[in-house]
Amino acid sequence: MFDGLTAKECLLRGVRLVGPSALSPPAVTLEPHHALLDIAFHDFQRNGASVDVVHHALDDPSPLLLSEERAVPGRAAFSRVWERNRLAHMVSLAPATAEGGAHGVPCHEVAPRIAVVPGDGVGREVVPEGIKVIRALGLSFDFEELPWGCEHYERTGRMMPEYALSTLAGYDAIYLGAIGWPTVPDHISLWECLLPIRKTFEQYVNLRPVRLLPGIRCPLAGRGPADIDMLFVRENTEGEYSGTGGRVHVGTEAELAVEVPVFTRRAIERCARYAFGRAQERSGRLVSVTKSNASRCSYVLWDEVVGGVARDYPEVQVERVHVDAMAARMVLRPDTIDVVVASNLFADILTDLGAALQGSLGLAASGNLSLGGAGPSMFEPVHGSAPDIAGQGRANPVGAVWAGALMLRHLGYDAEAGRVEHAIETVCAEGRVLTGDLGGTATTAEVGDALVGALR
Repeated sequence: MFDGLTAKECLLRGVRLVGPSALSPPAVTLEPHHALLDIAFHDFQRNGASVDVVHHALDDPSPLLLSEERAVPGRAAFSRVWERNRLAHMVSLAPATAEGGAHGVPCHEVAPRIAVVPGDGVGREVVPEGIKVIRALGLSFDFEELPWGCEHYERTGRMMPEYALSTLAGYDAIYLGAIGWPTVPDHISLWECLLPIRKTFEQYVNLRPVRLLPGIRCPLAGRGPADIDMLFVRENTEGEYSGTGGRVHVGTEAELAVEVPVFTRRAIERCARYAFGRAQERSGRLVSVTKSNASRCSYVLWDEVVGGVARDYPEVQVERVHVDAMAARMVLRPDTIDVVVASNLFADILTDLGAALQGSLGLAASGNLSLGGAGPSMFEPVHGSAPDIAGQGRANPVGAVWAGALMLRHLGYDAEAGRVEHAIETVCAEGRVLTGDLGGTATTAEVGDALVGALR
């Protein structure tokens, strides 16, 4: 028995903490409960059940917070739930909103723990600059580096350790650099690292701002910052990247490969609702990208679900645009586009076109958002590992710094995120400290220093 709880109460659905006997203030810490945690964890891991943690106010028998957490095998995931329960008792807090705090713990009460995965190539150069900028804000974030990626694969045969997902589950966010290297096939680096993270933690929204910054030359003649300001919402867990398919008769004339897109009403709807919400906050305009003229099943379902969600947002004007027409429109009439919702494949392609319109792939940032409590969200620049310039100090860190701003906002640090974004705009507008991709001669570290100097 531990503080009134017996091993019998460590049920298949986790631990039920019942009232003040379970956790008594003010001496509330995680350490005395490690033995109980271990007992509960074994059931949790063995049965793969979700964790149902019922929080009770110290002086009120009614539940303070009821949360369902997707089970991720590993002690870290259970520890995170337990620690959140402890904090809820200590500070008597209501649950946070989907974008206001990590995993229900308001971020300003406890220093967020950030898993840092620099990864490969220039990822190792740009992520430290992002951390430098965040630290210059005076925030007490706890950054912990995890040395995973292609180098780890070459040493161990795995992109990440087998316990990687349970380790990541214990963090409030993931800050990623880049994954991929010429010595490791791309399908291995993607499917054994990034995609498992996105799918396991249900990071079902990939958020990609496409904005031309002041001082940056657009490749489109006569276009300026007022013309290019888009927000792409990409469905991030299924579609053409569902992983359904296979190869048979390999190496013979009869070899066959099948890759099956998977579209579900649930995934489309939750992504569309997020996109409608963002359109509501901005101009009230949303473009839904489709190809339902040729794809008679998956994109017909996409159109039907988006159309159904639209009825709940009568103030949002929705356009349905085929993906090929959308690519042309981004070049010819970018000023007519605001918020865009698209499938995994379509948005993946269109957002790289968007990065070109921004002036450089080195400026592009993204957030992989887990909005349902399944785990941490992940933030990254989208430029890749850039083997041709890796190790030379030439990589543009702005995309990584901008991704850090997206992370700050997701964790509830809106003012600090605004300061970082303003610093990016200032440095770009001045044009004195830019990397080679933007026509400058500055090093990666020099741009990071300039961004720190521009914070206010």
